[in-house]
Amino acid sequence: MNALPYKYLVSFHKDGKVIESEFCNTLAEIKVLQAIAHSKGCLCEAHKLYEEKPVCVNEQHAKQETTVARPKWKRRCKCVETGKVYNSVRECSNDTGIKYRAIINCLRCGSSRNGLHFTYDFTSDFIPIKTHKRKGRTKQRFICVSTGQIFDSLKLVLAKYDIPQTSFYRALALRKPVKGLLFDRV
Repeated sequence: MNALPYKYLVSFHKDGKVIESEFCNTLAEIKVLQAIAHSKGCLCEAHKLYEEKPVCVNEQHAKQETTVARPKWKRRCKCVETGKVYNSVRECSNDTGIKYRAIINCLRCGSSRNGLHFTYDFTSDFIPIKTHKRKGRTKQRFICVSTGQIFDSLKLVLAKYDIPQTSFYRALALRKPVKGLLFDRV
């Protein structure tokens, strides 16, 4: 099974209009285009094109797309040729002597490594084991000192005044106004 390579359509948006569009083949190129868009003061949207089906990735999630995602649970994998089932990809890597990353690529693409093919093993007795636990966050409240209005979340502040998140946090840390308004934590 040959996997088709992803192709990305990256477009720059300013004032709700598309200014420019670019095609790129790697996630590293998306990072570069995002930096260019940021320097121009534009929003950057990346669309992943695979078999001519676009999947929209907004600006906040494009950064997550560019980094390798850590698996949230261990998955069983199976060597097709030997029929041996491993509890995790790491265990499979240690037993076969094939690098972990190479096995992950074989699982995603369906290719072979050292003459061996690998698949995920989704049997009925399989229960995902979570290895990463997220800490709960408490919601922060903010006050606009200039107007006296209190906001229950950061999203409400950013949406109402159309402020970029980085600019807001920078102004908050330096105790400087942003867009003529001074903010503080409650």
